[in-house]
Amino acid sequence: MTEMNRKLEEERQMLLMQLQTLMNQLQELLTELISSKDTYANDQKIYLSVATVIITNDNNKKQC
Repeated sequence: MTEMNRKLEEERQMLLMQLQTLMNQLQELLTELISSKDTYANDQKIYLSVATVIITNDNNKKQC
């Protein structure tokens, strides 16, 4: 019984270490996802700003 408890305790410790590793990987992935989302949103804002300037300039040229 003691041997069985020791093995179960070792297995529990291994599983806890694996869980911690997975939690760390998840945290890294979430951080990357948030960063990518922010980068995409900023790129989209820049694109819309440039497109607005181009359209405004084109409309001004047509009016002249």
